[in-house]
Amino acid sequence: MSSSVENKRVVMVSMHRFPFGDAASNRMWAMARSIALGGSDVYVVGNGVLDQGLTKDGNWVSSQGILFKTVRSNKDSFFSRVVRRLFHVMYFHSALSGVMGKHVSCVVTTHAGLSLGLLFACKFVWRKPLIVDCTEWHEASQFSRGRFSADYLLAKYKFDFLCPKADAVICITNLLKQRFDKVGVRTLVVPPQVSSEDFVPHGRALDDGVLELFYAGTLAGKDDLKSFFAGLCLLTDQELSRVRFTIAGPSPKEIGSLIDSIGLESDRLRARLRLLGRVSRSQVLSELSSKHFTVLLRPISRYSMAGFPSKIPESLAAGTPVLVNLTSDLDIYLKDGDSAIIVRDLSPESVAIALRRALALNPVDKDRMSLASTHLAATMFDYTVWGEEITSFIESVA
Repeated sequence: MSSSVENKRVVMVSMHRFPFGDAASNRMWAMARSIALGGSDVYVVGNGVLDQGLTKDGNWVSSQGILFKTVRSNKDSFFSRVVRRLFHVMYFHSALSGVMGKHVSCVVTTHAGLSLGLLFACKFVWRKPLIVDCTEWHEASQFSRGRFSADYLLAKYKFDFLCPKADAVICITNLLKQRFDKVGVRTLVVPPQVSSEDFVPHGRALDDGVLELFYAGTLAGKDDLKSFFAGLCLLTDQELSRVRFTIAGPSPKEIGSLIDSIGLESDRLRARLRLLGRVSRSQVLSELSSKHFTVLLRPISRYSMAGFPSKIPESLAAGTPVLVNLTSDLDIYLKDGDSAIIVRDLSPESVAIALRRALALNPVDKDRMSLASTHLAATMFDYTVWGEEITSFIESVA
C-alpha cells in the first residue's frame, strides 16, 4: 500500500513488540486496522521483530493496509536495548522522518509507552495531539514491594500525572473513562478487539457427553484458578467424570502445587486435567475451537474492574462461550445462558453451581450458545465495527 498525500495520517508509536509480540501489540494492531477502515493511512513504529516475508513499501513494511517499522537493531544487545529505552523519542522521530507533516491528524501511544519526552515531542516538536490508549489501573497489591515498588511508582506516575496531560484517552472500560472524565480529559471507550476472520469455525458437532473446559493464562497474573479447582472438588464422582479441563500456560508443576494448596481430593481432580504447558497462540486458538467453555475467574478489585480480559472476546470469536464471574464491563456484553454462564461469586459453592448448569446442557444448548458467542464477537468486538467511532473520535481531537 502506498500512502496517498490526500489521506489523513495517524501515527502510532510504542516500545512494545509490534506487530505480534505481546498483548499490547495485538491491541495496537486491531486499533490500527479500525483506524485504516475510517480512511486514514496508519503508520506504526514499534520495537518488534519483523517477518522477512512481509511486503516492503519503501522504508516501511506493509501488511493488511498498515505501514510499520521497528526501532529494534539487528544486533539486539543489552546495551542497544537500554539506549533505545532511554532515547525512544529520538528513535521514533528518526523513524517518522518524511511522515510527520500537515497530513498527520494525531499520535497514538499506549499508557505503558507514554513518557514525558513523548508529551514534549507531540506538543513542541511534531505539534500534533496525543491520544493515549489506557488499558490498566494498577494497584500496589499487584507488586511484590507494594507501594515501594519501582514498577508501581512508575505506573502510578504515568497514570496519575502523564495521562491527564494527553489530549485524549481511549479507555478499555467505563471505570477508566469515569476516572479521566473527572480530570477533564476527552475519552472514548473501546473494548478489546478481535478479527473474527482469524478464527476457524467451532467444532460444534463434536459432543461425546464430556464437558470440555479450557483455560489459557498464567498463575502469576490476575486469574483465580484456585477457586475454580475448589468448585470442581465439590462435584460428585459421576459429575466430575464428565468434565475434562484443558489448561495452557502454567507448567504441570505449578498446577500440582496449586492443587496441593487446596488440600482436598487432589487425585480426583488431577485425573480430569489435561495440562499443555506453554503453547503457541495458534495452538491456543486451535484448542478453543473444540471446547464448550472458556474458564475465567478474577477477584473483584479496582484493577480487575478497570481492565478488560482480552481472552473473553477471543473465546467468543472462536465460538466458545465463557464460564466467568463479572468483573470489568463484562455485564454490558455477556448474557447469562446465552454467551456465558455467570458465576455469582468466587466461593466453591457458586463455582459448583455454574459447573452443574454447564453439565446439564444438551448438544442443542451448546450449539446455540456457541452461535450466540460468535455473533456477539462479530457485532461488538470485531475491529470492523469500531472503524467509524474511532475515526470520529480522532477527528474531534484533531
